[in-house]
Amino acid sequence: MTTEAIKISEGGEITAIIVLAPDANAQICHAASILEKYLQLSTSGQMLRFITTDPDIPHDKNRIYIGVLDPEIELNAESALNGLGDDGFVIYPQGNSISIIGNTSWGTEYGVLEFLERYVGVCWLMPGPDGEDVPRHTDISIPVVIVRDAPQSISRHFFGTDKLATSTEWARRNRMHDMIQFHHNMSVLFDTEFHADHAEYYPDGVLPDHPDNWQPSMNDTTANAAIQRIITYFERNPDELSYSLGINDSQNYCEANPAHPLYTGKLNSIGYLDMSDVYYPWINKIVAGVTEKFPDKYFGLLAYWNVYDPPTNVKLHPRIVPYITDDRMTWIDPVKRLEGHDHTERWKKAADHLAFYEYLYGTPYCVPRVYIHRMAENYKYARNTNVIAHVAELFPNFGEGPKPWISAKLQWNPFLNIEDLLSQWYIRTVGIKAASYLREYFEYWEYFWETRIFKTKWYRKWADSPIHFNFLDLFDSSYLQAVTDDDMAKSRRLMEKVVLHAETDAQKKRAHLLMSTFEYYEDSVLSYMRTNSILCPTNNQEVAELLFDSSRTVSIAKRRLQGLKVPQVDPILVSPSDLFSFDGVWIWRGTERALSPCLAQWLKHTSDPEEFIQQLKLYGNGEEQTDLRDYARFMLAELDQGENLLHNHSICTRPAKNSPNETIQWDWSENALTKIRTGICRLQEVHLEPGCYGVVIRLNVTDEMALDATINWYFQIANGQGEIVDSIITGRIPLITGKGDEITLEAMFEVVNEPCKVPLVFQVYEIKPDERLDLEISHFALYRLN
Repeated sequence: MTTEAIKISEGGEITAIIVLAPDANAQICHAASILEKYLQLSTSGQMLRFITTDPDIPHDKNRIYIGVLDPEIELNAESALNGLGDDGFVIYPQGNSISIIGNTSWGTEYGVLEFLERYVGVCWLMPGPDGEDVPRHTDISIPVVIVRDAPQSISRHFFGTDKLATSTEWARRNRMHDMIQFHHNMSVLFDTEFHADHAEYYPDGVLPDHPDNWQPSMNDTTANAAIQRIITYFERNPDELSYSLGINDSQNYCEANPAHPLYTGKLNSIGYLDMSDVYYPWINKIVAGVTEKFPDKYFGLLAYWNVYDPPTNVKLHPRIVPYITDDRMTWIDPVKRLEGHDHTERWKKAADHLAFYEYLYGTPYCVPRVYIHRMAENYKYARNTNVIAHVAELFPNFGEGPKPWISAKLQWNPFLNIEDLLSQWYIRTVGIKAASYLREYFEYWEYFWETRIFKTKWYRKWADSPIHFNFLDLFDSSYLQAVTDDDMAKSRRLMEKVVLHAETDAQKKRAHLLMSTFEYYEDSVLSYMRTNSILCPTNNQEVAELLFDSSRTVSIAKRRLQGLKVPQVDPILVSPSDLFSFDGVWIWRGTERALSPCLAQWLKHTSDPEEFIQQLKLYGNGEEQTDLRDYARFMLAELDQGENLLHNHSICTRPAKNSPNETIQWDWSENALTKIRTGICRLQEVHLEPGCYGVVIRLNVTDEMALDATINWYFQIANGQGEIVDSIITGRIPLITGKGDEITLEAMFEVVNEPCKVPLVFQVYEIKPDERLDLEISHFALYRLN
């Protein structure tokens, strides 16, 4: 074999052609198109494509064979690819040709991607055209070195990259390939329509009316029914590699009834009724039955919730792959790391193959959740513990910088040098001059998540609870209480330097996009109620400062909400999940630290109340700072200076359901999975003309309450056609519980363009089944502010 490098570009002209087999399938042709696209982008040359039987293949061009070997080289494809699995490939240069071939079309595609990354330097840093970096070349030479490669895990997947085609493409370019099905699937396997004549398959012998809040009965009869359905599935889908036997997202097991003969009565390691010794023997029966006919199929499932722990009474069938669900950021905590490793080692004894299900988020977090070095250690540990597949609930916020890209790289090969990967991402993203500042920015947040977070009440509340989900509480944003103004100021300075020092147009564009993601984080932090109380002012100057500060918080919160409502164009900025979902837990409006009680207290004690009122009126008459103006008007109204519209019966479309000094009527809803209750208090429906409004309610605690709950405004504005035009959600504040305490909820909102109906409602959350609320409405008012 000659050792002279093979030139595929010289002087900006592409000196190679692509050659395919005549029967190349769509994916092989797609891989050829990728190679063609990026070589042309890199060189500005043109590339031609031929098939092996074409008599007009030019003899003066070097050849790149894709999905097929050069017929003139002496290489046995089968032996060259032996042991590389479905996603493995070989890049074989010899003479005037380069052959790129995999065991499957996927392997061939990954070989093309490796070729572009290794020899052309293409890098898919983030999704979309702005996220890819394609170096310019005039000359490209390929060394005569055989490359054989395959992933260390056979299945790799991110949840949350399927919302946009560009994000899906980015994940695919970074070699994510979901091979093993494992997710919640009992509602499919035991579809109630298909099994309508078999109510005995379900809890209490009744066909469920809920789509998935149940598990099937786990006995020989249902195992046989499952075997027949899965065999039929594979007969109709012979190319499918796997079938999911994942539980539904529910604790409703027939065998959870203490009267059931299989009831275990024991709790598992995360505090839930342990169903592993019921579920896994049943799964073994199903897989044993199916593999008699289809011995090479895999069966993924979720080691989650009630079946989180390994069984103690069976070893799993060798074709079963349990996906162990955990938030392995917590492994930074030595106690949790020891627990996690011990749990994994116990699973290793119970199953031949393991998979890791990771809560890698991502979007719900309001500052960059970066823990790259721990993540890298976790991937190494996984490979050394016979983990063959990975999945992550990523729902990427690409404001987390290199985290998604590095996760993808390490799922392919966990032994890559993490510092080399980080340097590559920073330099390729914003250029060598700006890279050090971008690195410092993300290292700052890595320190926050790898050190400071473990001292917070937010973390300890989760870690110390005897019963908890195996992921950190991403629905509770109170970790933001640990973020300081100095943190945000330093982060801004670093990001401004990144923007300033980025060099090329592409690097500047990426720097500005990353600055936009930081500005979302900044708005989230600065508008969040990071302290629960307000120090009452001691002079009018402090009153002014308090009002200015509160109105600024409202302005920032408003800007954040507007940003969340406006669809983003660039895929780097698109949120893969709706932050208004889950009852608006990630939404706040800046009025959470209710200001009116503090100002009312000051009014009682100031020696010159008239001067104080005139100062508020001065701000209320201003037009330049509209949020300051409206907040001042709101406070004036609360200090007996405004008309309570609820006394105007012409705007009230229905009688008040809850009035001051009467027992509150709650509408309760219960989480079918956790039994935790949400209480809804429907106050008054009003008909409002366009304008800005302020609403306030004060609640008295009539008796000591032993609970850990939160409360907020939560109502929707509907136009005359009944269409929802806006949702008014304030951040959830702690529900104080001492007898005689007072809780105040304030909100400002706008009715835009047309008259609307507004049902004023507040809600309480996290009420356990045995807990009660002793609250009474002492004040309720609605004011027009303009």
